[in-house]
Amino acid sequence: ASRGEIDIYWINTSSNELVFDLIKKSGVRFREKFSNILQGIPQRQLIERGLTFTYLQNNTNAVWTLLLHAGYLNSLGKELDDASNLYATLSIPNKEIRGIYCQTVQKWFADEDGALDGYEDLVNALKTGNVEKFTKEVRRYIRKTSSYFDFNTNTSEQVFHAFMMGLLVGLGGLYKIDSNKESGDGRSDILLTPKDPNRPGIVIEFKVCDAREKLETTAKEALAQIQEKRYTDAFDSTQNLLIGMAFCGKDVESVHLMLE
Repeated sequence: ASRGEIDIYWINTSSNELVFDLIKKSGVRFREKFSNILQGIPQRQLIERGLTFTYLQNNTNAVWTLLLHAGYLNSLGKELDDASNLYATLSIPNKEIRGIYCQTVQKWFADEDGALDGYEDLVNALKTGNVEKFTKEVRRYIRKTSSYFDFNTNTSEQVFHAFMMGLLVGLGGLYKIDSNKESGDGRSDILLTPKDPNRPGIVIEFKVCDAREKLETTAKEALAQIQEKRYTDAFDSTQNLLIGMAFCGKDVESVHLMLE
């Protein structure tokens, strides 16, 4: 008899294509919340009472509602506000769906032909400690994905944060990825805690500046903050990679330090 292969085939059926196409085409605010949910941070969201196909394409509340009703998200609790609007606290129901979401996020950064080669280069650069190449790839993606993230000199740090969390999803097999987690004397922007203690822990701190000539100085300030706040106290690893990143519109610079 032939042997079957265990997999989550229902996820890949045509009935799910609409769901993931809507996620792919989502806007900045949706991506910020979606990034938080991927990190395990439940999100409070308005749930629509009635849905139509046209409404789905023009209303992010409706997309969240569809994800909830289709079983792609869990409700940890529901409540009505004073105007009788229904809100739910949303989370990812299981590891299988989280894995599919991670694949969907990676596709945000796929090349025009759908290939993930460039994305894999970015992930591998950070895994091997090649911060210069990592930064170069981040810059390339910032300039490429302007239709998804409206990068300009007024873009908030929160938007860049969501963007970076999306980029780092591909490291989930090797690292536990935390955002705004308490460590040392504060909260670091991103902590990558290695699942193998022989790998270095990675701390990434972001800052936004309003002029390109300030990028290097601002990146150094971010790096200094990692050291001053002792963010590496969260790690048990013997080596730690510290990265300070500065963003200005569609440009980025970084400085880094490897602590033995």
